[in-house]
Amino acid sequence: MARHGVSGFVRQAVARDTVAVPPFVAEGLRSAALAQIAHVARLDAALAKILPALDAAAVPTIVLKGPVPSRPVYPDPTLRPYSDIDLNVREPDELRVVETLLAAGLVEVPHVAALLSEPLQRLRATFGLSGGSIPSLMEHYLVLTPFPLSLNTAGDPIAATAQHIRAIPLDSTDTELPTWIDVIGSWPLNYVSLGTVARGARSVEILSKWLAGLHAIEAEVVVTVGHHLDLAALGPQPSHIHLERFLPLGALLPRCSLVLFHGGSGTLGRTVAHGLQMVILPISADQPGNAARCAELGAA
Repeated sequence: MARHGVSGFVRQAVARDTVAVPPFVAEGLRSAALAQIAHVARLDAALAKILPALDAAAVPTIVLKGPVPSRPVYPDPTLRPYSDIDLNVREPDELRVVETLLAAGLVEVPHVAALLSEPLQRLRATFGLSGGSIPSLMEHYLVLTPFPLSLNTAGDPIAATAQHIRAIPLDSTDTELPTWIDVIGSWPLNYVSLGTVARGARSVEILSKWLAGLHAIEAEVVVTVGHHLDLAALGPQPSHIHLERFLPLGALLPRCSLVLFHGGSGTLGRTVAHGLQMVILPISADQPGNAARCAELGAA
C-alpha cells in the first residue's frame, strides 16, 4: 500500500467504517502515516527557507510539487505522499538560483546513499528481502567503486567492504576518431564537455562563454555537446576549436593534455584514470562536491 501511495486512504477508510484489521496491518498503516507526516514537516521547513531566499534574490519561482500545490486539495498530508519538492525557475536564472541557495547555506550536495535509498528498498521488497539503511547494507555487502580512494572525503568515509576498480570503458584506444585529429600539428589537445545530456539555452550560453575564453589560446580544443544541443547555436568557431556531438573518451583522452568540464562523475572518473589536468566549473548535482574534493587534493 505504501509503495502505491494509498496507505493514507486505507487508514482513513478503516477508521471511518470501523473495519477490523489485524494488529500488524493497523500498526503498519500508523507507521506509514507518521513517517509521511514527519517527511512533509521536513519539506515544509526546507521550503520556508528556500522561497524567501529566492524572493530576496528576485528570482520568480513556481512550486510544482510538494506542500504548496497539494495542501489545498489534500489537507491531510498522508493522503498525498510526495518525496521531494519541485521548483520551476526561468532558465536564465538557473545559475543565480544555485549561487543564492549555496550562499544561504540551503543547498547540500546529496550523498549517493540518500539518492539510492528509496529505490533500493523498493527493489529489496520486491524480492522479499528485509530492509535496512544504505550504510548498513554497504557495510554488509561488496561495494565496487571506479574512483580512487583519495577522492573520498574524510568526512564521508567509504564502506569497509569497498573495492576500488578500474572500470573498462565500452570504447577503447582503437575506436575511430575524426580524421582531423591526426593532422592537428604540435599544439596540445584540450577536451571540453558539459556531459552527454546537456540541453537548453542555458547550456548553450555556458558553452559559448567557455569557447569565447578559448579563442585566443594556442591549443587545439575539441568540444563534445551531446545529442541535444544545436551545434549551429554555438556559432562559428576559429580553426583550432572543433565541435563534435560525441567522441569515445577511451580513444580521445590519451591524446589530451587538459580537460575542461562540469565535474560530472562519468567524465571525472575517466579523466582521473588518465591522470590529466582538470579545470572544473560545476553547475549542479554531484558536480560541486566533485569539484571541491579535486580542488582540495590539488588535482583541479
